Amino acid sequence: MKQFIVSALVMAALSQGGYSAYCQSNQVKPMPTPGASAPGEPTPGTSMPGPNNLGIIRHNHLAIHVKDIPASTAFYRDVLGLKPVPVPDNMKATRAWFDLGDGQMIHLLDGRTEQIVHDRNGSHYALFVENIGQSEAFLKAKQIPYHRQVRFDGVVQLYFSDPDGYLFELNEGKKSTNQH
Repeated sequence: MKQFIVSALVMAALSQGGYSAYCQSNQVKPMPTPGASAPGEPTPGTSMPGPNNLGIIRHNHLAIHVKDIPASTAFYRDVLGLKPVPVPDNMKATRAWFDLGDGQMIHLLDGRTEQIVHDRNGSHYALFVENIGQSEAFLKAKQIPYHRQVRFDGVVQLYFSDPDGYLFELNEGKKSTNQH
């Protein structure tokens, strides 16, 4: 039902400086835009086997620091509707894991001490939802502050934060889940 847009995850996970800053500071060649791959080059989101890359085949999980594991667990379970994944007994006080589907997970790690500052033009996590109107009604009913905008192509987007300030973007998914 909910899938992360992998490119948004990667950008948010790299740094608040974004993908371009990451590439520049690490002397990494940025991936081309879709449809702009040179002949023989992998298309964005795929990996070409060989000694010149890491051979990444898909996203596994994103780990984020949170201030309060119980409060964040309740938000990710009850607001986002994510399915909790069992955590080893010796980690239950400091971790919470959630299934996003397709083998992707989000891990919450206790110990955040710094303020999180995300905005919709910077770091954020983008999720597909089945019905954006239903999602907006849910946010209103739960009295969760959000920002609504219509993208240049007519897609309605909703932005809201978790208890730590991590920003989420909701987009209505089309019938195919192969969109990015």
